[in-house]
Amino acid sequence: MTPKAIVAAMEARFGLLGSPMQLRDAIERELLDSGISAAAAAETVYTVRRKVVAEIKSRRDSRDELGEISILHLRGLDDEIVFGSSFIFGDDPDDIRESKFNRVFADEIYRAIKALTFAQFERFGRNILREMGASNATVTPHAGDQGIDFYGDISVGAIAGANPAILKLMHETRVILVGQAKHYPATTIGPATVRELVGALSLSRTYTFSKDNLDLLNNVKLRPFSPVLALLFSTGSFTKGARHLAERAGLIAFSGWQLAIFLADRGVGIVAKKDTKVFDTDVFNAWLE
Repeated sequence: MTPKAIVAAMEARFGLLGSPMQLRDAIERELLDSGISAAAAAETVYTVRRKVVAEIKSRRDSRDELGEISILHLRGLDDEIVFGSSFIFGDDPDDIRESKFNRVFADEIYRAIKALTFAQFERFGRNILREMGASNATVTPHAGDQGIDFYGDISVGAIAGANPAILKLMHETRVILVGQAKHYPATTIGPATVRELVGALSLSRTYTFSKDNLDLLNNVKLRPFSPVLALLFSTGSFTKGARHLAERAGLIAFSGWQLAIFLADRGVGIVAKKDTKVFDTDVFNAWLE
């Protein structure tokens, strides 16, 4: 087995809640299950261990960068312990415990997102802005949205939690957020959709709309030199080409799975029930409205 194949098998076996285990034992278990002899497995462990560690860390870093969930984590001075990333240790602070446990519900949240209608997904985009701390978060009128489905604005002071009475400069420094919602649960978004949002934003900056006297983003006072962050949300996923183009254009593209993890981290739809927590669809739908 290659180190990548070993890690993939370990991810499937551990899952998010997998209990801690000596890494060498976990590797040996996967090797034995692949059909090689006990002697060969014991010898192979020492030749692949460092590569397995590197693969686990590489997957963790790449998934963290995308805002996704890394399945396996390592612990110990020499990375000798492997465990599911949502396993709760006795020395975990309360906020870490909550975050770990909430991520277990990401799959249920994702299913709820995919079940939304087109109109609901546009409101969903607006509510994501609200979760980010945006004010004036709004869904655009459908007849004249010009390729923009939702928008809002956020101040640097709000992000930093600064006192508005003291640090007024930080609250006067505002970033406008505009976004497009693509409700395609089974479709991979390509570069053309990214270009569409880039073009829509360019038209909005110059007030080039299909109707006279239409000021689509008037509520956030979009001006030629306003700092703008463009967001592209999809219930599906993005091709590598679309992500590359979005990065080059300075646009943030989030898939349905990434959005589900964001909401899990925020605790949206997750409620306490007796001695545990559950994802409640009714609570999620109430948040949506």
